[in-house]
Amino acid sequence: MWGLLPVFLILFFFWRGLPGAYHIRMAWYLLPKLIFANRRDGKLPWNWESVLTFRVYPDDLDWNLHMNNSSYNKLCDFARYSHLAVFFGRSVAGANGGVMMRFKKSLGPFERFELRTRIVGATSKWIFVEHRFMGSNGRCKACGLCKLCIFEEGRVVDPRPLLGIPEADQQCRAGELMLLAEPHYGRDLSEKEF
Repeated sequence: MWGLLPVFLILFFFWRGLPGAYHIRMAWYLLPKLIFANRRDGKLPWNWESVLTFRVYPDDLDWNLHMNNSSYNKLCDFARYSHLAVFFGRSVAGANGGVMMRFKKSLGPFERFELRTRIVGATSKWIFVEHRFMGSNGRCKACGLCKLCIFEEGRVVDPRPLLGIPEADQQCRAGELMLLAEPHYGRDLSEKEF
């Protein structure tokens, strides 16, 4: 009996790294939005911000005992597709075109944090999504910018009409949006916010 204790402890702390665990966790975040909510139907502004709360677990840590880079991107996946499910429901799929992440402060073991996600702009092909990792003290620990395209019936579609972006806001260009990533995604993230 006691010989199995190390096995149970390993499974308890590292179950999220087991085969299939990623897909189970993705379903945990997506299914409620897909089942109980069909498209937002204009009820939310296109730049609405969603918030998911997480905690840093042992399988998120690297050798320096803070959350490793791959864990940031994995959590951004959960937040991004959960956020987009509110806008598009099950009728469309997205394809990630790249993520740029900047780190200011590390997230330590068992630290609780919020992942805030919002759409910051779109072009005729790309949607640009911002992710902010907010520590328990309310300061931004890391910030990411992702671009993705939306597929409907196997082809890329212009996301702006689907999102309901007003005509005045449709003039944003891909280059301008990528400039948002320098140095802190177009916003003044001063030391007091970090």
